[in-house]
Amino acid sequence: MIADHSNIKTCVILLFHGSRLESAKKEAMELAEHVSSTLARPVVTAFLQMAEPAIEQALKDAVVAGNIRIHLYPMFTLTGRHIEEDLPKILSEFRSSFPRIQLHVEPHLGADPAFQHWLCERLSHGF
Repeated sequence: MIADHSNIKTCVILLFHGSRLESAKKEAMELAEHVSSTLARPVVTAFLQMAEPAIEQALKDAVVAGNIRIHLYPMFTLTGRHIEEDLPKILSEFRSSFPRIQLHVEPHLGADPAFQHWLCERLSHGF
């Protein structure tokens, strides 16, 4: 959870792979809305491909909305080309264009010990 008691305007972006299925986009948006209402802070979705808004646009929108700090959460279970190659390139370009924005990129889900713990807890109920 993000503890931010300062006056710095902050938003959270949940980054998904993307899908051609409208239901997948809707599910991502519903998750962001739920997290946003639970945390009482802006949480939006972004996609690497096949859906809008693209991550580049979501980052720019966050800046236009006046956010100085952005927390990006890649909703990927595994390290792959997107995490290793595509995302670093996109974020490098963003940081070059907006050097004063504090961009914090969190670990993807599979690398997060909390996710690993959650998975073990869920699986332990089935044995």
